[in-house]
Amino acid sequence: MILFWTGIFFLSSSGLFLYPIYASENMEFWPYALGIGIVLGILGCWRTSGFRCLSSNEDPIKKQGNPPAFTWKTGLFLIPVVLGIYAFRFPYDIPLYVLAAGIILTCGLQRCFLRFIGEGVIFSGLVLSFQTACIVPYFKFAARYHDINVFTPFFYWILKCLGIPCSYSQETLFVQTSQANLSLVTSWEKLGLFSFITIFVGAIVLFYFVYEKSAQSGILKKIGILFLAMIVFTVARYVFLSLGFVETTKAEIFWKPIIVAGTFFPLPFILWYFTCYKINPHQFLKNTQGQNASEGLNTKEAQRKSENVLDLKDGFSVGAQISQSVFQRCLPGIVMFVFSFALISCFWFQDPGEMKKGRILIDENYSNWEWTDRVFDTEWFGIQSVYNYYCFADYLKYFYTVDRLREAITEERLKNCDVFIVKTPTSPFSKDEINIIEQYVLNGGGLFLIGDHTNVFGTTININPLAARFGVRFEYDATYDLIDNDLHFHAQNRLFRHPSIKDMPYFLFATSCSMTAPFFTEDSIIASNLKAIYLDYARGGYFPDKSKELNYTFGLFLQSTGLKFGKGRVMAFSDSTCFSNFYMHIPGKPEYALGSINWLNRTNRHNYTIKIVSLFVMALAFGYLVYLFLVARRRELNKPIEVAQSQFEDCIISRKRSLRLSIGSFARVLVFSSLLGAASGVLLFDFLAEKSYALPKEHTRTVKVGFEEGYCDFQIPSRRLLHKPEIDYQTFYVWPQRLGYIPTLFSFNDNAGQFDMVIMVNPQKYFSESDLKNINDYVEDGGKLLIIDSPKGKLSTANQLVGQFGLKAIYDQFQEKANVIDGAETIGTLSSFSPITGGASALLTSDGKACVSVVKKGKGMVAFAAISTSFTNKEMGETESVPDEHQHFLYKLEFWLLSSLINGEFKPYSSFAVSSTETQ
Repeated sequence: MILFWTGIFFLSSSGLFLYPIYASENMEFWPYALGIGIVLGILGCWRTSGFRCLSSNEDPIKKQGNPPAFTWKTGLFLIPVVLGIYAFRFPYDIPLYVLAAGIILTCGLQRCFLRFIGEGVIFSGLVLSFQTACIVPYFKFAARYHDINVFTPFFYWILKCLGIPCSYSQETLFVQTSQANLSLVTSWEKLGLFSFITIFVGAIVLFYFVYEKSAQSGILKKIGILFLAMIVFTVARYVFLSLGFVETTKAEIFWKPIIVAGTFFPLPFILWYFTCYKINPHQFLKNTQGQNASEGLNTKEAQRKSENVLDLKDGFSVGAQISQSVFQRCLPGIVMFVFSFALISCFWFQDPGEMKKGRILIDENYSNWEWTDRVFDTEWFGIQSVYNYYCFADYLKYFYTVDRLREAITEERLKNCDVFIVKTPTSPFSKDEINIIEQYVLNGGGLFLIGDHTNVFGTTININPLAARFGVRFEYDATYDLIDNDLHFHAQNRLFRHPSIKDMPYFLFATSCSMTAPFFTEDSIIASNLKAIYLDYARGGYFPDKSKELNYTFGLFLQSTGLKFGKGRVMAFSDSTCFSNFYMHIPGKPEYALGSINWLNRTNRHNYTIKIVSLFVMALAFGYLVYLFLVARRRELNKPIEVAQSQFEDCIISRKRSLRLSIGSFARVLVFSSLLGAASGVLLFDFLAEKSYALPKEHTRTVKVGFEEGYCDFQIPSRRLLHKPEIDYQTFYVWPQRLGYIPTLFSFNDNAGQFDMVIMVNPQKYFSESDLKNINDYVEDGGKLLIIDSPKGKLSTANQLVGQFGLKAIYDQFQEKANVIDGAETIGTLSSFSPITGGASALLTSDGKACVSVVKKGKGMVAFAAISTSFTNKEMGETESVPDEHQHFLYKLEFWLLSSLINGEFKPYSSFAVSSTETQ
């Protein structure tokens, strides 16, 4: 059995590396841990299948007259497995791939000595499946509940007994060292809750599917022993890690996956020792005989009764199969299907609701931050211009009606809006105003709460009294990536996506706070690999010193959550900066903003009805399954002595061989029926959400500018914060918004026709003939194309692209400095450029070389310039910069290029006027 126990440990450890709960490092280890776990499961089946204990090559199961549990009919169970693979997606489908491989192997080797290989793979797949089933509830729990301060005094007492100098105050354990006083707060993550749960679940699977039936009567006792042993081990492990933390002052020993896995390695050996199986034939026969006598049954009566009673473990006996109809034999599987489908519907059905008129009201009266009422234009620069919500409000107005609240909140004012946006309030709401907002939501209104980190400007203390009415709380902390202390990148999860984020590709945060919310709220973003550090009022922006703080909370954190309240809905989001002008059109932000408003702009219709019906169906199905268990249990109690003797002899001949019997029995029907129901539910409700929550179409046309990223080499902070301004093009990317354009990252393999203009920066990927044709067709159909290339042309494929338009960059005439002229006047200086030949020269240098050339093709236009280094943040400055004279020239140059292409005509540079007014 030790092989099974260590196999469960490695299967559990693979989840530490596969699911980004603590850290995304060492993720390449998960296939190795998974492979070792499967191999150990196979070896465990080999050791317990009876083959090693017989000198004959004859299969002991065949010798006893029992047919192989897996026949060609087992292949039918591939149907729910394949459906589950399609529904759950990576990485949640990995257990199903393992199950599918095990079924195929077992079917192919059913009459072969090597059949135990397939059985071992199936056992591993079952363990992984049940472990993965715990992921969703674990994520919801771990994102909400971190500290368990009630246990801290207990650990304080243990450290005191060990002679460690420490003290306890305000639910925190302080340990004195020669260098500093270290603080410790007990949390679920430090105790290793994920590994605890997955190993415990794996042990339950082991008990049920591997332990022989004669040991099943002691399962509850063994589970109790198992749980106590794991509790004791977890406490000892935490004390050991705490001592290591005191010694090394490295908090990562609590969360590094390789350390977490290593510290749990002794656990399977401990569990094997305390729960190892021992057969006691005298006690077994004595208990069975006593059970029969207590029921007053003779051997023949008990035998007859046992043949006609449903057996939960082995399915139906011969007598039961004869007397029952096909429907009766299929009923348990049908009930399990209904139960799992109802469970999915209860938690995942999204009420499409009734669409409202889409009238949005944005609070400006209580918020003196992230303003919306000053135009983001070509004349206003500085911090306030970019830490501003003008582009957020402007984007929403293309889809909805947007208004601003500049007076006190009243019932009459809220009656005329469908979604009320409360953003970073810097002054408090009165109790009457909070009551009005609460009643507004109860009556069907949508409320969007946008908070921020560390109570900056008092936003958290002002928003929490309102959020508390709905069970939500914004915490007074700041979150960072667990490994490098940088901004957190959230990769989209394709399973159980909330409708508000179904069109969101990914999301880079800009320092959020954490949140708490009721367990059954609808989480749209649960971020992983995070650390949360409490604010520091002594520092600017109340940002904590993230590099020195050791007592931080880590793991999963709630970043966005929605809830249905009466007829209305509430969405809470924890990072206001993401909708600032300089971040608003970075991929993920517009999709999230529009998706959230789309979800809020509805009144609830079927939500509570579906949940009540689902709970009622689940209760009925669960009651029926409990009834089956009790019937099967009664059969075990009524089993005659002759049957018990025969069963015991079978176990002696082939010890622990019931893996083959139990997986191929009634339990198999329940497992695969539940999988079929869950997969069907996920697919159905995802389909309904996709249809019901399609993003709205714009009612006012926008000018869209697509920045092509599939063939080009440029970077903006879309997936990570860039710390090198020489490679960062964020300012160049954001500045089209000052002209009223909407910038978007895209790949030319997508539909380029949706964009009024396409910008390609530093193209470096080879263009195929079909690629060139698609780009040419786009231009001829009226598209505008701007190519900005590196002046040195290293690795450039720009000439291959622009050659079909008669343009070419002369890279061997590269110049470090070049004055740009308009007529006879010098208007600015380029740090470097290469001249362009062909087309019409739109802008010249002082020596008469073209730095921008333009070609008209069909209905469209192409502009080409080898000056890309001038448009990096190193040259243009950061988005919040107040520009100097050189940066003013670059800003105007970009504005001129973009507006000329959109308008289809390159007028003289001097005719495009930009004020030099500087505001801060």
